[in-house]
Amino acid sequence: MAQRQPKSPAPAKSSQTATNYWSGEVTRHSNALDLDAGVFTWDDPVKIARSLKRSAEVSERRKADPFRSAMSMLTFYVNRAGKDLPQARRQVLEQAKEHSAMSRQALWRAGQAFRDYRIRGGAKTNVLADFFIGAQAETLGAPLLTRDVARYRTYFPEVSVIAPG
Repeated sequence: MAQRQPKSPAPAKSSQTATNYWSGEVTRHSNALDLDAGVFTWDDPVKIARSLKRSAEVSERRKADPFRSAMSMLTFYVNRAGKDLPQARRQVLEQAKEHSAMSRQALWRAGQAFRDYRIRGGAKTNVLADFFIGAQAETLGAPLLTRDVARYRTYFPEVSVIAPG
């Protein structure tokens, strides 16, 4: 019986740059979103989140709603980088995800305000979204432009309400 020859060690992978990977091509030339140049290298998670949101909202080529499209691109980038993504960069990008969605605090606040509304006899129809909007404005400390001044001042008294003239 012939003795088996040990396999020679596999040659080390060449140091392919991101330009050689299909995933790098997707990141650079996404057909779904027109990304700002270098968006994933920015240090401000809020700026990253806003940029992705803007890109998703104006895109007419995306296949999902703007939030899902933005989150998909961000998640794709993080996953593509894998273990080579420095921890500090990963943290910034994870924070960008948090700034892209309504915070748990805002969701909780919306639920409380809607519960109060229902207890006071408010109808169930077509108003829950108003409470999400009010809670998000309250949580972010952002002003709110609305024609429904009374509702927002009643349930979100801390929000600065701007009423069109």
